Amino acid sequence: MQVQAQNLVINPDMQGTTPSGFGQISSVNGWSSASKGTVDLYSSAAGGDFGIPSNRQGNLKAANGKNYAGIIPYWKGSYSEYLQAKLSTPLVAGKMYNIRFKAIPSDKSVLAVKGLGAVLSFDPLAESNSGYISRYVPVRSEEYITDKSAWTTVSGIIVADGGEQYITIGLFSNAIDDVAEPIKISGNAFPNEERAYYYIDDVSVTTSDGSLINAGKTDSDGDGVEDSQDECPEIAGKKELAGCPDSDNDGVSDDKDVCPTVAGIAANKGCPEIKDEIKKILALAMQGVQFESGKDIIKTSSYDELDNIAKVMNDHPHFKLGINGHTDSQGNAEANQALSQARAEAVKKYINKKGVSLTRMTAKGFGQTKPVADNNTADGRAKNRRVEFKIEF
Repeated sequence: MQVQAQNLVINPDMQGTTPSGFGQISSVNGWSSASKGTVDLYSSAAGGDFGIPSNRQGNLKAANGKNYAGIIPYWKGSYSEYLQAKLSTPLVAGKMYNIRFKAIPSDKSVLAVKGLGAVLSFDPLAESNSGYISRYVPVRSEEYITDKSAWTTVSGIIVADGGEQYITIGLFSNAIDDVAEPIKISGNAFPNEERAYYYIDDVSVTTSDGSLINAGKTDSDGDGVEDSQDECPEIAGKKELAGCPDSDNDGVSDDKDVCPTVAGIAANKGCPEIKDEIKKILALAMQGVQFESGKDIIKTSSYDELDNIAKVMNDHPHFKLGINGHTDSQGNAEANQALSQARAEAVKKYINKKGVSLTRMTAKGFGQTKPVADNNTADGRAKNRRVEFKIEF
């Protein structure tokens, strides 16, 4: 069945629970508080403090349906509440969506805010405190919402990154930066409760161009993998690779393949296996690179070995190089650590001068902590004084 302009918010009318106390929004299917703040629920099925239209915060009919929520976006500059709803399907990357909600200050509210807005996220927000949440706010009110006689609609259009499945409404900290303080409005606040209190209703997320959503089972790229399960929803791919393409057919999807046009192996992130002649060059350099005694100055006799490594790197631009310096156990451990680091850096600098970008190399010293031979013999100590080279991806 094809449904047009479907609201992706699960249970948009907040139906299913008759509130009897504070902070009961989380008892409603699809709805929750995004922090330790207590978001209130109001219903025409309830009476007294949490009824509709009359309740402890004022007298107001619902904008849509028979329920609405209530939040404190600002109280003493350190407390704020956030209303959160789950979407029926994740948003599709690159698609435009209409984000909308309605807000109105309650009769008891004596403060008004601007910047009240909506944030989309991949995972539910679950702050461990009741302070302000810091997020980029793509849709928000640009003016103070002061009208107590009619609901104010806050809306905007966003382009999805892809995968967002939660909408959270409140006063986020980057919005507060624009409004240092709320403004005072007329109201009959409870004692010691000089704060902003807003009812929230009619929350919706819909496609902005009226495009069709297939009963919540969208397959934007037509590859047979639903967008909710497709890691590459805008590019047709393979079912066995979660809907992502594999241009070189090596079993590593293009989004994870460092060498997407050349068949390789998973262990090398989709790049070809390292050839034996390259392994031999690395092994010869490990034994052949030498330094002046106790210093990080490379002996000229080592230049040929390092030149060979530089050529390998320049011939294989997808390679990255790990350079690890080691010493024997003679002398002070801290001094050996510093010397091994300095020698690894010296090798990195030399290879860089041969045209290999510094961003493709790492240098790390291990001092005497990783011997490969017996430090009690001269031959063993000689083997432990080394620089190792490792191709990375």
